[in-house]
Amino acid sequence: MRCPHCGSHHIAIVRKGYRPGLGCLGVLLFNWIGLLLGFLGSNDLEQVCVTCGHRQTVSRQGPGCGCTCLTLLLALLLIAILTRLLPVIL
Repeated sequence: MRCPHCGSHHIAIVRKGYRPGLGCLGVLLFNWIGLLLGFLGSNDLEQVCVTCGHRQTVSRQGPGCGCTCLTLLLALLLIAILTRLLPVIL
């Protein structure tokens, strides 16, 4: 494997972990329970170049590709929008 940015062969594979930005977005949309949204994609793998620090997501094939999490996120977003708009419409 080579870094697409600098061409170095020194590549480390790491897990992404909790994403605070997504957790904050979850708080704005779903109150405190939305902090759990920061864990979406936390098991995804990243290639990190040790030389230049360039990060690239490793694609996964098959089960666990993240499609289920994306569908769940979109469903929760739609529910949040509808619950906030319904009182305004009625």
